[in-house]
Amino acid sequence: MTYTVHPRTAPKTSEHAWHVITGVIAVLGVLAAGIGAFIGYGASDGTLTLFSWTWNVADLSDVFASFLMIGGGVAAAYSMGVEAARDRATSNPIWLVSLESIVMLAGVGAIVAGIVLLF
Repeated sequence: MTYTVHPRTAPKTSEHAWHVITGVIAVLGVLAAGIGAFIGYGASDGTLTLFSWTWNVADLSDVFASFLMIGGGVAAAYSMGVEAARDRATSNPIWLVSLESIVMLAGVGAIVAGIVLLF
């Protein structure tokens, strides 16, 4: 008879799932910040067309564009900042860490632009 020791297993999100979740959050954040920037700085005719849908953005408050930029920037900056720090700690390729850092800096830029747009 043989006895073996089995280590305890703890519930943990897999690394692949973690990358997917943070990637999706970052993409949604970048999209929100981009739409906010388009509403705030573009759309001189007052309409926003995305694929085949058209919205009249002239009816939206100016604060809406700022909050989209700030919220999207926070989502992108936070998720990619955490991901860049984790990937740097685990010695992942420098191109991946650099790409995540660029997206994080773009998120910070969206936050600053959203705050500027508020005032």
